[in-house]
Amino acid sequence: MGVIDTLSAGFRLAFRKPWLAVVPVMLDCALWRLPKLSMAPIAAEYISLARQVVQSQANIGEASRAATSEMLTMAGDTLAGFNLLGLLAWENLGVPSLVARLPILANDSKWIVSRWLQLALASGGLLVLGLLLTAAFLIPLAANVRGKRLTVVEMTRSIGQMWLRLVLVAGAIGLATLSGLLVGSLLGFLGIIILVAVLWIRLFTTFYPEALALLGQGPIVAVLSSIQVMRANLWPTLQILGLTYLLDVGLGVVWRALLLRAPAALPLVVVLSALVGTGLAAALLYYFSERVTALVSRQAPHPTV
Repeated sequence: MGVIDTLSAGFRLAFRKPWLAVVPVMLDCALWRLPKLSMAPIAAEYISLARQVVQSQANIGEASRAATSEMLTMAGDTLAGFNLLGLLAWENLGVPSLVARLPILANDSKWIVSRWLQLALASGGLLVLGLLLTAAFLIPLAANVRGKRLTVVEMTRSIGQMWLRLVLVAGAIGLATLSGLLVGSLLGFLGIIILVAVLWIRLFTTFYPEALALLGQGPIVAVLSSIQVMRANLWPTLQILGLTYLLDVGLGVVWRALLLRAPAALPLVVVLSALVGTGLAAALLYYFSERVTALVSRQAPHPTV
């Protein structure tokens, strides 16, 4: 299938079986109804420390100092308005969420995180729990992409296995990415090379969630499968990744505009957003499944006459 056909297949599956979107719908409903988890005190402390560092630099001109101060103010507002519960939605792994992107408003009820240790524990716990939701979303979706029926026992076992594997792979890739960014920022030109390498590694491991969900592979094999698919299909893969990203971002703007104009339409907007996001996730599963099948048939020995 081409890119457009793959997207069409994903949307057909999502709208034909809307129950596949139950995880993102329930997640968005929970994020909307629960108090927001704010780290505003920590954000203010961090920005204050950053301002002190900037002020202590004697070789910075007034114009640069003012520009940096404005950037820090914007960063502080963004951090203070970030709902930590949004970490439950691993959108880069395919779980769609509209509400996770919404900032905390002044009249929202809030839980406040005021200590760095609390922030670390809350963030880590939410990310791990979010990976469980990711597995619960992708396993039924992958089974339907394959046309396979799973019993409750098989579904539960597959979700548990994928969750543990996601924790291992996402943790390893996350640590490698963070380390590369930190080291790269300190090494000048060599650092730029390291940053580019980190971005390429991140790109080539894009499909490891699909490999885990569709093929039930172990962590290392899933990463290698993603790399193989990317190497063999780089240009069409960039096309479908770019198109799904544009659709996700563009429709996200539409959903938020609808919420601003008609807040009462939230239930409808959440369901539509979840169905579209599920369709995009299904399209990537179809794409990966088809490319893996093509690779296997290409590598299989052909009978000689």
